[in-house]
Amino acid sequence: MNIGKLVLPALALGAAGILVVPGEESHAFSKIGGSLGTAQRDFRVFDNFSDPQSNNNVTPHPTWPGYTGAEMAIWKGYAEWGSQSFGDGEGDPTGNGNVGDGGANFDTLWAGNANGIGQTDHNIVSTISSCGGSTLAFTETPISNGWRIRFCDEWTWADGPGGIGGATFDIQATACHEFGHALGLGHSSNGQATMAPSISSGQIGPRSINSDDIA
Repeated sequence: MNIGKLVLPALALGAAGILVVPGEESHAFSKIGGSLGTAQRDFRVFDNFSDPQSNNNVTPHPTWPGYTGAEMAIWKGYAEWGSQSFGDGEGDPTGNGNVGDGGANFDTLWAGNANGIGQTDHNIVSTISSCGGSTLAFTETPISNGWRIRFCDEWTWADGPGGIGGATFDIQATACHEFGHALGLGHSSNGQATMAPSISSGQIGPRSINSDDIA
């Protein structure tokens, strides 16, 4: 079983970082040795997030009918990998463009809520109480026949849909990253890519896939 995971940056949370000018963008993606079967487009959520911030968004949106909070955030994260904008593409008011407009060409099927965490090939997203170390989330990937994604609940998660607080981690961005692993992508050495190996608290940029992710 392959496991892809998202971690904190090497610098400790809250420590000062060095801002540098990025170099010319180059394709730096990697693969984990397999790809998700095209019959595995469905996914469900078992919403066992413990943080109130993870389900703060109680405002319905017509593009994402019937769901709010963490479910909507995860749905948007996965729809970003689609072949075209999802519906009218609206629902992320942060200026990152329409959801799905990257044209990455894997259209998913939202199947609603699950009644448990499922097995490693049941295509279910949920939390796990603790992962230890600097891991934020991870994907268990049998690859061709399914996956399971776990968010590490010792961190504080937020559902957006706008910007999030600097002490919280973005569900939508993390879901987008972890679904990349489910599709068969490894980490990218391009720091601007959604599949870069780490994310900082308050960071929402990985909600929108980069040209390296699309490639």
